[in-house]
Amino acid sequence: MPDIVKRVENARRIADSERYDDEFEADGSMLLSEITREPDQETFDGVLRYLMIATESAWERLADHADFFLTQGAAVREMGKYARDGWSSGLWDLDSDSDTSIKVRHPR
Repeated sequence: MPDIVKRVENARRIADSERYDDEFEADGSMLLSEITREPDQETFDGVLRYLMIATESAWERLADHADFFLTQGAAVREMGKYARDGWSSGLWDLDSDSDTSIKVRHPR
């Protein structure tokens, strides 16, 4: 069974390092609502294994969109959609102890 609290803590750390800013949060992304809960709760239903954070303008702005995904494949497909629309994105495995993204996509 995955350690959901660890995932939440990793997501918080990654969001902070990627300058994820809630002023851009207007599209229903679950990142802020999920990771701002207290970490002693038993369940974080929306926190899945992979975290994707995206931004327009090839990382020249604060990150302004994030989503959790169950599979890496689903996250990579979403990253491709963002790249086609001119966004850059990074993907992290929240079950990993690393803060390094496992994939980065830039606009074509």
